[in-house]
Amino acid sequence: MGYSWFMGTEPTTLNTTMETIQNQLEAAKLVLSQAQTEYQHCFARGDWAACSKAKRKVAKCMKEVQYLVAQKLAVC
Repeated sequence: MGYSWFMGTEPTTLNTTMETIQNQLEAAKLVLSQAQTEYQHCFARGDWAACSKAKRKVAKCMKEVQYLVAQKLAVC
């Protein structure tokens, strides 16, 4: 099985792997949603310094979600 860098553990079965990846994906989507909301608020305020930080956070969260989706597809 593949190594899960998000949780730092190596799952032992296919079901455990799918559940772990799904849980990680749900958590990452929640963080992404919060980051996108933060970015939208900064943009609406016109706070460009905070906006650039929030934009980087959104990009980081998007990459994490993309990685987890790729892992999920690889397991299937």
